[in-house]
Amino acid sequence: MHHAIEPQGIDEAFFEIWRAGGTHLQAMFQSTDARWLRAELPLMREHFSFSLGNNLYFVQVYDVDDDSRHLQYSGRLEMIVEDAHVRDAKAIGCFLPMKQSSDGWKTATPGWGLIDYATSKPIDPSKLKIDGLVQMGDWEIHDAGVQLVREYLAKNGWEIDHWQSDRHVFPSFVVSKDEEQFAFVVSSSIQPNSEKGHRPKSLDMIRSRMRNLGLIPKFIGLGLADGTNDPFDPRLTHLKRRLFRGCQIVCTAIEIEDL
Repeated sequence: MHHAIEPQGIDEAFFEIWRAGGTHLQAMFQSTDARWLRAELPLMREHFSFSLGNNLYFVQVYDVDDDSRHLQYSGRLEMIVEDAHVRDAKAIGCFLPMKQSSDGWKTATPGWGLIDYATSKPIDPSKLKIDGLVQMGDWEIHDAGVQLVREYLAKNGWEIDHWQSDRHVFPSFVVSKDEEQFAFVVSSSIQPNSEKGHRPKSLDMIRSRMRNLGLIPKFIGLGLADGTNDPFDPRLTHLKRRLFRGCQIVCTAIEIEDL
């Protein structure tokens, strides 16, 4: 079943906490090979996400002195952890509690400041790192496709109003162009015999819902491959394609179709 998850509205006070949390994590990245997956607005299920070694981290920040835990959504964090988990890598959900001090917002706990959302124990991603090739799971593959489409739309005059990379939520993008709004469903595939992504099964429902919202429904299907070792080589169609984290990802031509 596909769910509609609305972006989290934020106020100025929370924006300062969020920005300070991102600055802190960026500083912690300096002595590692950590790589951002998401560190920008709008906020969906996580407030930040990054990879380090063979693990993915999904982070929500909050004010440790705010009893209401403003914008702390454990359920949403659990959803993305379950979606992003693959055999060879862990998806880890974390909280980053922040505390206001005389010189701005700081982490409430030392070091990385991350707390496992399931166990409430501190997490040090640098100590959990395991090197080696990590095969990308369905969530990462879909996210890679969404990022490629995002770059394409931005370069070709589309104004991106909202975007998200949850592969169970449609649309992936709400964009504007020529005074009209469009909803884009993005689907990616790495199977050799299907170079473009498959349209979702609930196509009629999605199309109807988008039109009821005043959005023009569109579809982009992508084929993804390793640009170094498997650039859509027709001689490899009998093999099951795989993508590994950190590889050079290439895609088929991006073509906008009616949904």
